[in-house]
Amino acid sequence: RLENLSNSFVEKEGFKKFMSKVQPLFHIPSRRTITRDCYENKFETIFNRNTPRICLTTDTWTSVQRINYMCLTAHFIDRDWVLHKRILNFCPITSHKGEHLAESISNCLLDWKFDNVFTVMVDNASSNDVAVLELSKKLDMWGTNFMEGKHLHVRCMAHILNLIVQDGLKEIGPFIKTVRQMVKYVRSSTSRTRNFFEMC
Repeated sequence: RLENLSNSFVEKEGFKKFMSKVQPLFHIPSRRTITRDCYENKFETIFNRNTPRICLTTDTWTSVQRINYMCLTAHFIDRDWVLHKRILNFCPITSHKGEHLAESISNCLLDWKFDNVFTVMVDNASSNDVAVLELSKKLDMWGTNFMEGKHLHVRCMAHILNLIVQDGLKEIGPFIKTVRQMVKYVRSSTSRTRNFFEMC
């Protein structure tokens, strides 16, 4: 279980020894090397050469340690029609409030010197509505809000489908419960199971 471990875990001797047995030819880069490689050349070179409009997706959650996190990802198509997906930031945030989210996103865009945002895809939480509205105001100030931000906010289709399924399951919930109780009753003893199969 690695989900609650820090990035520095890969630099510990025990992990290095384990990986040397798993794949002796694999060299584990340090976390600093990975960070340096991410911030140097690759993304900025691709982006500066092509200067496309970027589409952003963002998601937030709270860890088991009660720390709020946000991940911001950029998607864009280059001049060769190749789709690129790059994580711009993975950072702790003060809260899930829309104003704080908008501030975190705009600060990240300023760090990367990106102002030509095409769309922002978020799930259907009300705080995200506020975040996109506030971000739209920032883009207005920068003079780069495409079509005055009319199509900036894109709602996550996967989240919408999830909400539809959850509502549907609520409707049929009592019937599912009845079927489960029946199965539980039949399986509770071998004689009941035998009688059930005979009746079938």
